[in-house]
Formats: sequence, C-alpha cells, structure tokens
Amino acid sequence: MTKALLMSTEVDLLPPDDPTEEKAITLDGNQGELSQFHQTHGFYIDGASVNTSRSPVGWQQRVVPFAPAAAEGAVGWCLSPADLVATKAVAGRTKDRRFVTAALRQRLADPDDVLTLIPTIDASPDRLAAAADLVGTERPDGPGAMAPLPVIDGVNRPLKFEAASFTERALSEQAPPNDV
Repeated sequence: MTKALLMSTEVDLLPPDDPTEEKAITLDGNQGELSQFHQTHGFYIDGASVNTSRSPVGWQQRVVPFAPAAAEGAVGWCLSPADLVATKAVAGRTKDRRFVTAALRQRLADPDDVLTLIPTIDASPDRLAAAADLVGTERPDGPGAMAPLPVIDGVNRPLKFEAASFTERALSEQAPPNDV
C-alpha cells in the first residue's frame, strides 16, 4: 500500500443519533487535534455530522465494516472505497487529491463507480466538475481487477449496520433503525 494512503493522522468519525452534534463536539474536545489522546496515540478524531458531511447520496447503504482484532469485537463502519474516493475528490484539497490519485492507481475503487457517485454529492458545479476531471485523468493503466476489501478479523458475530441512525430522517424523527 502506498504511503499516500496511510499518512493521515486524522480520523473522521460520525457518531450515530447525534442531531444536535453534541457527540461530535465532545469527540473534538476530548480526542481532537493536539489533545492528550492525540499525543498518546499519534492520531486524533475529528467529530463529523450528517449536517456537515459531504458524501454521496446513499452512502449509508454501502458502508463496510472495520474490526481489527485489537478492537476486541468493536466494529467501525467506514465509507465504501468508491464513496471515500468520491468524497475526497470533491473536497479537492491537496491531501485529498493525493489520496484519490493513490487509491485509483492502487485499484482500491473503480473509477466508473466513483464518477457515478460524484454528481450525487452536495457541492458546487465547479467542485463536481473538478472532481470528475481528477478521477477521469487518474484511471489505472491496463486491465486488472479492483483490489479486494480487507479481511475482517476479531469479529465473532454477524455484522449489521443500522443505516437509519445516520440519515437525516432518522435523526429528526427518531425512526427505528433499518438493518442493512
């Protein structure tokens, strides 16, 4: 795996059932940049919100589990590779463009899938066009399969994601969770 995919010390975390963003703010304060947590562990948490996140429509139905053995059975739900690459392409910061380039060259996401997702992100037409241009110019050379998702270890139970806890409707109406 290329260094460009591993260099971030920031972990964006979107807590479920957080309509007032209190959980996200608490994460920023307790485990955020320059906190004792950051100094101790070498990374920090950036609390996110469904109100501020700029991800493709329907990302909740495409999340993938992350459960390393060291997590002792805890499961983190991550954006699918295509959703992550589309989100980073639209963000368009230098570090995001480097990530997109590396992810596509390593075949972690299919460029066609990413190009389908980009127009569903709430962003300006200029940002969407720039993102599509970036993805279009960073297609891997030659044929080849996309890289497989990593094997999940340390989990001894069926994994279910409650997508409804991350939707605006569920946050505003407190709808019962939908298992996906």
